Amino acid sequence: MGYPIQGLSDMYTVLNNERKLGGAIEVGYIRLRSGEQFPHAVITSVEMSGHLFYTLSFMTEQGESYICHIDDVSLIYEASHKRIHELQNQAVKQKKTAEKLKYAKRLVELNEGSTNPVFEKELAQVIEDIGDMEPSAEKQNVIQLVKGKIA
Repeated sequence: MGYPIQGLSDMYTVLNNERKLGGAIEVGYIRLRSGEQFPHAVITSVEMSGHLFYTLSFMTEQGESYICHIDDVSLIYEASHKRIHELQNQAVKQKKTAEKLKYAKRLVELNEGSTNPVFEKELAQVIEDIGDMEPSAEKQNVIQLVKGKIA
């Protein structure tokens, strides 16, 4: 269960603080003015100029990316901030998991031999975000490497 998102300004804030917060914004569905409906879309960007929002970007379950003018969106249903391992959109889940694994590997390489608490906290957040229950061999190797560094 994720944290509910109340509007475009919440989406903008979560996306701007993605590194600190982790996760992604997934919606029950997005309906466009044309009638197209996209279940379990993940919001990837909300652009604004001054105080006005003008574009919304999202990725569908098929891995397709859409950028549309905010006026073309007729409904965003049940938007919530979720950890990566909680996402129902498998295309985004795989993409973001791969990005986080790459980031964790690089973080471990750069901080080799370090016992910096900030580094350890960030690694712990990455593990919490991607979860450690899926059987991917690469994922399990990185998680073991990271847990070895934290312990």
